[in-house]
Amino acid sequence: MRPDIRLYALPYAGGSKVLYYQMARALPASLDFRPLDVPGHGTRMDEKLCDSIREMAEDLLGTVLRDGNDPYALMGYSMGGLIICEFLELARRRNVRMPEFLIIAACNPPHISEQSDPIYELSDEDFLNELAKMGGIEREDVEKLLEYRMFISVLKADFKAVHNYRGGLSSSAADVDALILYSDEEKQYVHDWSTCFSGKLVFRYHEGGHYFIRNDYESLAEELVSYIGEREQPHYEYVTI
Repeated sequence: MRPDIRLYALPYAGGSKVLYYQMARALPASLDFRPLDVPGHGTRMDEKLCDSIREMAEDLLGTVLRDGNDPYALMGYSMGGLIICEFLELARRRNVRMPEFLIIAACNPPHISEQSDPIYELSDEDFLNELAKMGGIEREDVEKLLEYRMFISVLKADFKAVHNYRGGLSSSAADVDALILYSDEEKQYVHDWSTCFSGKLVFRYHEGGHYFIRNDYESLAEELVSYIGEREQPHYEYVTI
């Protein structure tokens, strides 16, 4: 596995790079895997929260540029996938080197207009109850989490940014390969990603709902290793399913 490719990984709404720690332990040491926190999350909790997906993408662009012009790839889970799409637009406009490939999980294409309810406008308790229905937290944890107002404010800010996002890949399909991981909740629109990327696409289904990563670390790590390994073959072709 090429050690010169950096693989940056972005979490879902309200998450931090801790999301990827268990998966990272299952990845080979030769992979330069770099989970990231967006401003206001995790190790960057003291920074101002981003108001939009665009701001998060600008932050990612800054990280990539600071790390040099070597080959890199991007992974995004749910909100992280939208950040990647906006990043690609920024990179094209500013003539920044494009990623070697993408891994996008549990995320609908950015042009899909179907909108969820703005649950970030609810009271904290109602918001957490809705999040529990989605599988984002355990129902029995709602009362305990009500004590952590800062955590709730981070979640609500992210959900607002996702709800209000109307951008990404507006001009033409990005010439980049991608592995698209999806659950039943993203199944309806999964093949619409073909309008976003003109490279080779691989689609892989995962059981467990939108947050399948939390119960599927080892198989997800194996899938990443297999995908990256196949890409390194002299001639590779994928059959999308």
